Amino acid sequence: HGGMRGTPHRTRAGAPLRSSDDVHLLGVEQSNSSVLVGNEYIAKLIRRLEVGPNPDVELVGYLSNSGFEHVPGLVATADVSIANEQQTADVVVVHDAVPNEGDLWSWVLDELALQIEHTGGLDPTYGSTGWLAELLGRRTAELHLALAESNEPDLAPQGFTLLWQRSLLQTLRNGVRATQRSLRRSRLDDPSAEHLMRPVDDVLARFDRLRTNKLDARRIRVHGDLHLGQILRAGNDVTFIDFEGEPGRPMGDRRILRSPLTDVGGLIRSLDYAGRSAVDTAIARGLVPPSDVGDLDAGRDRWTAATTATMTRHFDTVASSGLVRPTWTMPASSSTYVLQKGLYEIRYELSNRPDWVHRPCPPSPRMNRRDRGDHTARRRPPSKGAPA
Repeated sequence: HGGMRGTPHRTRAGAPLRSSDDVHLLGVEQSNSSVLVGNEYIAKLIRRLEVGPNPDVELVGYLSNSGFEHVPGLVATADVSIANEQQTADVVVVHDAVPNEGDLWSWVLDELALQIEHTGGLDPTYGSTGWLAELLGRRTAELHLALAESNEPDLAPQGFTLLWQRSLLQTLRNGVRATQRSLRRSRLDDPSAEHLMRPVDDVLARFDRLRTNKLDARRIRVHGDLHLGQILRAGNDVTFIDFEGEPGRPMGDRRILRSPLTDVGGLIRSLDYAGRSAVDTAIARGLVPPSDVGDLDAGRDRWTAATTATMTRHFDTVASSGLVRPTWTMPASSSTYVLQKGLYEIRYELSNRPDWVHRPCPPSPRMNRRDRGDHTARRRPPSKGAPA
């Protein structure tokens, strides 16, 4: 019952298609549908319409115009008017198709699988994952620095306030309560979830400083759903994609200014899931005898810790800009956002894939569980969970 309007973001956008054979559907998505157009463009149909600027248009357009090279170029958009709404809703987004060797989730899994096959274990000094972690931390810091330079009203950074910090703490509190309700309804019999069922104040005791200690940091626009599946490997570099944030959240919530550690927490979780997935797959394929499973999992833990430390250490370059308090230590400073992500993951798994609910939980001393995930560059949740 409204009109559609197309908007080019380039003066020229290639030649007309020769036939419909030049259009190829890309996989199966939960919230959008994407096609490859003539090997030049990715056209995304947004099936869940919401009024207001879509971050995948707003942020990619800003980053491209500001000279940040690690996002696909914005080619064109289409929006529709909706009855009784003053703002339009983006319905089609067209980006440049980025030549790539796949997303980082698939690449890391391949690297770890080869390492386990060749050496029987996981070693943080083996292979190229250390190089990747360094690059990932540096590029993520550069992404946030670029976003922090904007003077546009909806993008300009703001400082932390005690009111904001208390709202963040309340978000954590609500997340714990919602997760506890989900666990009670599920009647999950898993010792690894017992620590989450303690009184909420006990679960969140270490975060109480948010209530009284004002943080010397800034909030900016962030990716909002960053994990290894949202980053393409392009030669010896990377490209960030899919900036629309978690599609289950309202548009207004996705456009809120947040700490850049929101994205760091997502990457920490994704690296952990990659290690767990590699171990799980190796065991399922019979590559590891039962007597060596404990050693393999211990190696996985060392790999995750070392890779995360490398990534966060190189991300720390962003601290000099004032976005992150220099006196914080990484990754401890991102634990708020790792927990927030983990609580969401547990609820998602309980609602959609109960057999997977152990994956975002830490392994219990009595249950040697192992996780795996399936990030893909063109899929939406499951977003990979966090040890809560």
